[in-house]
Amino acid sequence: MGPALGTILRRVKKTGTQRSFALQIMIPHEKRFGDKPFTKYFLKSCDAFITMSEKVMSDLRIFEKTKPAQLVSHPLYDNFGAIISKADARKHLGLPENEKIILFFGFIRKYKGLDLLLEAMAIERIKNSGIRLLVAGNFMRMQNNTRSRLKDWV
Repeated sequence: MGPALGTILRRVKKTGTQRSFALQIMIPHEKRFGDKPFTKYFLKSCDAFITMSEKVMSDLRIFEKTKPAQLVSHPLYDNFGAIISKADARKHLGLPENEKIILFFGFIRKYKGLDLLLEAMAIERIKNSGIRLLVAGNFMRMQNNTRSRLKDWV
């Protein structure tokens, strides 16, 4: 996205508009060719930044040392409706009320360690402990070996 956003912001600059950008992640978890130069190109087109964590602020300062930046905590996700009880949630999901469950939630990517969790779940002691694994997330771009191991648990 760096080249596209950087180019758009350079065009916006011609209108005299100040260009501030909110950064949630600075350094990609999944490295790709061109990440550093594309990031630098984008950052040069901005006048100021808002970061959503101290880590992102320190990562920003690796690339951009002088432009103004403000740390503003990441907003809460309060748009998911009313809170329900644990018992009601388990009933809705068809999960036993007293079963031990590990929830793996979110984007399923190599760097998040689902493959390690699957290996741990295969250990005989854990298999016999009565713990279940519930994986809920986006499987796009997941490695085939992790996907096939996950199928063994479904």
